[in-house]
Amino acid sequence: RLPLSRFTLSHLLFYSSPVYSPYIEVTPNATYTVTGWVKTTDESLEKAPDGFLRLDFYAEENSDSLATYLTPRATKTDWQKLTTTGVAPQNAKFLKIGFQTIAGAESGEFWIDEVVLFGVIP
Repeated sequence: RLPLSRFTLSHLLFYSSPVYSPYIEVTPNATYTVTGWVKTTDESLEKAPDGFLRLDFYAEENSDSLATYLTPRATKTDWQKLTTTGVAPQNAKFLKIGFQTIAGAESGEFWIDEVVLFGVIP
């Protein structure tokens, strides 16, 4: 299993819109895993976890997602590794990796680093 792509998404302030990678070409029915390290300054996450990586598959650029896979939400203020795995749908041509918050945390920042995409082609 070799990495297909490795990058840092960015330093991110809290908000609910995702931050995405560029489109990455995929092979239909292949299995893809994304891992990344996340850290936040918001201590309220221990009570209300927030912030997660997402893996979205698309038939075309600028189209609706065919399938979405999410990591568990971040729960600590120290670096935490998040991982999710998904299978590209039969009609998928691209994927994007994203980072998103939902809960609208009171204050703080997220850092995302060492985001790596792995693929297993059938």
